[in-house]
Amino acid sequence: MAAILLIPLILLFPVLYLFLRKAREGLFSFSGDSLYLSMEHEGTSEDIYLENPGLNSFIFDGSGFFSSQLWLSSRLKKTDLALTFIDGRLQVVSKKTMVVSGVSTLRGSLAPGDFLRWSGWKMRYLGRVGGVLSSSSTREISARILNLSLLFFLIPILSGLLSFTLILPGMEQTQPQDTALEAITEEKIPARRDVAISASTDLIQIPPGGAVPAVKVDVLFIHAHPDDESLDYGALLSRLDIEGKSTAVLLLTDGESGIFREGYAGKRENLPEIRLREVEAALKILGCDLFIRFGLPNHPYNGLADVMTHNEVLDSWGGKEPLAARIAEVIQTLNPAIIVSPDGPSASREHFEHESTGIAVAAALDYMKYHGLNLPGSHLLAVDPRQHELYPDALAVSREKVLKRQTEALLSHQTQADAAVFGVEMVHAIRNEYYAVRRWNMEVPPDEYPGL
Repeated sequence: MAAILLIPLILLFPVLYLFLRKAREGLFSFSGDSLYLSMEHEGTSEDIYLENPGLNSFIFDGSGFFSSQLWLSSRLKKTDLALTFIDGRLQVVSKKTMVVSGVSTLRGSLAPGDFLRWSGWKMRYLGRVGGVLSSSSTREISARILNLSLLFFLIPILSGLLSFTLILPGMEQTQPQDTALEAITEEKIPARRDVAISASTDLIQIPPGGAVPAVKVDVLFIHAHPDDESLDYGALLSRLDIEGKSTAVLLLTDGESGIFREGYAGKRENLPEIRLREVEAALKILGCDLFIRFGLPNHPYNGLADVMTHNEVLDSWGGKEPLAARIAEVIQTLNPAIIVSPDGPSASREHFEHESTGIAVAAALDYMKYHGLNLPGSHLLAVDPRQHELYPDALAVSREKVLKRQTEALLSHQTQADAAVFGVEMVHAIRNEYYAVRRWNMEVPPDEYPGL
């Protein structure tokens, strides 16, 4: 028995010699390290190997991988996911939010066995393996090795067959796995039961004072209060999501001075916390990718006696110039093609904090122009659809395909009658949103931009 076991060892040396000699001749191609992933999409799963990761990154666009050393300097599309290795872990960066270990994020780090959900895909990182052989089939490789071994060493046919009988079972996997990977792959990955993750189920939130991630978005929406995003921007946000455009929403206040609507039967403790949960739910429904909060004071508005001047509001928000600089920093970081805000001062009757928001945004754009910073390609002003005749050239954005989504977003604001009652009535009665064009400096006209 010992003598038989020595035969494969004797044959191992010529086999290795032939392997190295013939590698350049196409008998084998040696790929070095490979990234080993399990990909699952719409109930179909497949294990894949990405060869020669080296110092490059892999960018996944939903249909395939390609290697790129310059992904950090390129503009990732909404559906791009960049993978690279740092300190032995798989680092993942996406312009579109993903869920890593149950947390919505734009960056993540995976150890073997960890997984992420992103854009309808479930990706599990199974590890890194080395020495992957890629060539013709195992049968062809084995036949060549057998023939060359017999020619070079004149080994008796019987001994050769016996030896290769012992060797071949270990050669059938042309992509060997280490023991850690074997333990991982033995675990059965359950089939997906949830719906495909899309922009409508992902949301990353930046709290007051938090660092805004340096990722480019297509459209940045700015407004004053929770529920304004659904009332004034709900249709456009949803349409942009359907078109695959990335969006961010910046709200200046948390809406702590709102009042509970009549008939609201939910909890009434800590209204700002409740409204924050409401706006998070609404933004997920509308397909927003990034939610930024400034947490500025929200002033009561229960009658004309509560109306404040714009200067009073802006002073309470830290002053017009400092606020403009803060907004400009967000715009510069996200580098949107389009920015959307309320008008200020407005031709129509608006909440004084809405108009103050519009004034602050206009000041931020002036600040950027003065300091030579890159301005967004366009600036749109939200127009109250009940007063759109005051803006005769305003763009009409249809709610037809997104009415249900906008209605659900409005109903998420259960504490607020303006959204959950009057807002729902309005969007069903007036089937368009309206936007005035304050500035448009883009290659395509407004009516040809996806979503508008």
